[in-house]
This record gives sequence, structure tokens and C-alpha cells, in this order.
Amino acid sequence: MSPKLELKLISPELELKLISPGLELKLISPGLELKLISPGLELKLISPGLELKLISPGLELKLISPGLELKLISSGLELKLISSGLELKLISSELELKLISPGLELKLISPGLELKLISPGLELKLISSGLELKLMSSGLELKLMSSGLELKLISPGLELKLISPGLELKLMSPGLELKLISPGLELKLISPGLELKLMSSGLELKLISPGLELKLISPGLELKLMSSGLELKLISSGLELKLISPKLDLKLMSSGLELKLISPKLDLKLMSSGLELKLISPKLDLKLMSSGLELKLISPKLDLKLMSSGLELKLISPGLDLKLVISTSHGLK
Repeated sequence: MSPKLELKLISPELELKLISPGLELKLISPGLELKLISPGLELKLISPGLELKLISPGLELKLISPGLELKLISSGLELKLISSGLELKLISSELELKLISPGLELKLISPGLELKLISPGLELKLISSGLELKLMSSGLELKLMSSGLELKLISPGLELKLISPGLELKLMSPGLELKLISPGLELKLISPGLELKLMSSGLELKLISPGLELKLISPGLELKLMSSGLELKLISSGLELKLISPKLDLKLMSSGLELKLISPKLDLKLMSSGLELKLISPKLDLKLMSSGLELKLISPKLDLKLMSSGLELKLISPGLDLKLVISTSHGLK
């Protein structure tokens, strides 16, 4: 067994300890602690405002004071400097440099470079390997990417956004929105009383006001005009024209014509492909069809029905129920 030396000196203000082999030297006083250990050297110096630690191999140096922290580590170097308003961090083997102050943050990372600079009115971000460049100020945001360009301009009353490829341009203000998109072009203009939409696949125009809505769509054209008492609808490819007012409903279709006129005492419906004319009043129901005529007269005591196929008369009273039928094919009943 190798000899072992231990020397310990203690006084009220001092403790000194020396141990060998595997040397350990420890010096302690009220405001100081010094520790030296070898092999695998470790030197540690501590005072109220300072901590110094030196370790080898793989050097670590740490210096701490109330407003400052400095840390240096190698191998795989890391240097960290911190003060009340500043942080600087440097790491090698995947380099990272980070500088932070109250109004500034700078971050540099490689490989796959990232550079970020931030101040109260500005943010700049640059990322490579999938490049992204972002520049921001109080009224502007610019973003450039390897996949495409995006430009966004924002102010209290305006937003402008430009994206390519597949271009998208968007302009917004309190009373206006303009949007342009390609390919498959779409142009949209919106104001308090107007909405305009233009697409490469077809045109759509929509005009809206409190008492009016106008909508125009092509191809397969659809025109719709609406006011408080009127609706006009025109559709091509199967044409349909519809006009509506409080007392009129007019519908025109390429497959056949239908005209319907409505009033409190009158219901008139005219159709091609089986013509039907119907007239209604409190005491009269008249229906005219291409297949034949039907006339129906109704009163409290009489029900008269006249058809092209024959006559039917029905007389109703409290003690009498008389029905007279004259058929062109069967004679009198």
C-alpha cells in the first residue's frame, strides 16, 4: 500500500487540507474556498461574487458575478457570456451564436444556417436549406422562401399580400377587398355595395345594395336581379326566366313555357306542353287544358261542373241531393 499523507491545519479563520497521493488541496476561509484536485485536474475558486472552476481534460471555466456569467467549455466549445441585458452563446461543432439584448436578438446557427435579428420595429430571419427570408417592420412583412415569394404589407387600413408561384395578390382596406389568384384566375373586388368575382372558369358578377342584388354567372349563364318586389333569373343551357313581383310569377323555360299570374281573386297558369288555364274567383273555378275544358261553378246550393267529355250538374239543398250527368258517350243519367 502506498503511503498516504494528510495534512490538516485548522484555525478559526482558516482550514487547510492536503491529501496525497491523488492530491487534494483545499483552502477554506470565510470569504474564500480554493480546491485543487489532481489527476483529472479540478481547480475551484469560490468567493462571494466569483466562482471559478477549471477542469481538465475537457476544460470548463465558469466565472460568475452578480451581473455577469462567463462559461467556457471545450472540447465541443461552448462560450456563454451573460450580463443583465446581454447573452452571448457560442457553440462550435454545429455553430450557434446567440446575442440577446433588450432590443436585439441575433441568432446564427450552422449548418442549415439560421440568422435571426430582432429589434423593436424589425425582425429579419434568414434560413438556408429551404431558404426563408423574413423581414418585418411596424408596417411591413416580407417573406422570401425557396418554394416561392410572399410579400405582405400591413398598415392600420391596408393589407397587401403577394404570393408566387400560383400568384395571389390581396389588397384590403376598410371598405375594399381585392383578391387576384392565378393560375385558375380569380379576381374578387368587394366594397360596401359591390362584390365582383372574376374566374378563368367563368365570370361571376354580384352587385349587392340594400334593395338590389344582381348576380351574373357564365358559362351556363345565370343572371339574377333582385329588388324588394322583383326577382329576375335567366339561366342558359335549359333556359329559365323567372320574374317575380307581389302579384306576378313568370317562369320561362326552354323545356316548356309556364306563365303564372296570381292575384287575390285570380290564378292564371299557362304552360306549353299541356296547356292549362285556371281562373279562380270566390264563386267560379275555370280550368282550360289542352286535353279538354273544365268549368266549375260553385254556390251554396249549386255545384255545376262542365267538362269537354260531358256535363255534370249537382243540386244540393237540405232535403235534396240531385245529380245530373250528361255524358257524350253514355247519354243522360
